[in-house]
This record gives sequence, structure tokens and C-alpha cells, in this order.
Amino acid sequence: VVFALFLMFVLGDFGETESPNKLSGSEDISTLRAAAATKFKNEKIQILKEIQDLLNNKEFELALRKTSAFAFTRDPDLLELHSMASLEVNKVKAAKEIAQLLGELKDIPVSEFSANRDRYKRLVELSPNSQEYTDKYSFYQGQIDQREAIAAKKKAAEEKKKLEARLRLEATNNERVAKFGDRPIQSAW
Repeated sequence: VVFALFLMFVLGDFGETESPNKLSGSEDISTLRAAAATKFKNEKIQILKEIQDLLNNKEFELALRKTSAFAFTRDPDLLELHSMASLEVNKVKAAKEIAQLLGELKDIPVSEFSANRDRYKRLVELSPNSQEYTDKYSFYQGQIDQREAIAAKKKAAEEKKKLEARLRLEATNNERVAKFGDRPIQSAW
């Protein structure tokens, strides 16, 4: 019984057959587009008025979705409303992200330079004309650069000390060899 069910599943014999009236994917899409284009052509003034009303009521995402549904028609009036809606949606998203970043900055101590710098960098990207964000980004970047320079100087000083110690050891070994000659070879015998 299990084997028979398996064969039926593999061979697709569950009584489901393709309907001869069913459209293929590309035919289905072209049919839907043609219907939408016809609807837009017949109701253009009403559709554009609805979209304009949505924009006036600050329902930008809904207006964007509605314009996107007919954007393939390439109607200039519709595309203008589409770009207006898109611009407003982006402004709203940027304002939300700015508020979120400012909230995060309140919780981050000033001493955490990298975290503050990263958030101010994003704020500068979202609001490039803000001198406050630019100044704070520059401040935190400067602090990071200064710390990296100090760390590089420390590392160079440590490497110099190691080199000097190695050279002193080699000089001591050279003096010993000059006084006493090479070390005797030790053997197990």
C-alpha cells in the first residue's frame, strides 16, 4: 500500500489534471496588465484624484502602492505622483530612523567613540545638511584617530625595546665569543 501511494505521488496520479482553460504564467500576467491598463485608461481622472487625495492626507505609502499598481502604463501624470509619494515615504522613513538613532545615542556613553561615530555617520548620511551631526561625527572620528595614533606609537616603542633587547643579547654573546671562543659542543658521551 505504501509503495502504491509512493508511485502515485511520484507519477502525479492523484486525479489532478491540468485544466485546459488554465493560463500559463506569462499569459496570466499579460492578461492582468491589459485589464489594469484598460481600467487606468477608463478611470484615469478618478484614479489620479484618489492618489492626490491620499498624498494630501499624508497617506504616502498607500499612495505609493496605488501608483505602483499602474506604473507600467508610463503615464506622465501618474509617474509624477509616484515620484512624489516615493519621496515622501523616504522622508518619513528617514525621520523615523533619525529618531531611532538619536534615542540610541542617549543610551551610549560618550566614551564609546566607535558606537557614537557609527551612529553620527548614519545621521550625516540621512541629514547631510546638519552641521551638528557633522561636527559630532568629526569629533568622534578624531578621538578614534587619536587613540589609534597613540596605540601605533606604543606598539612602535614596544617593538623598538624588543629590538634593543635582542641587539644587547647578541652583543653580549659576541663579547663572550670574543673572550672565550665558541661554546663547547655538548655530547652524550
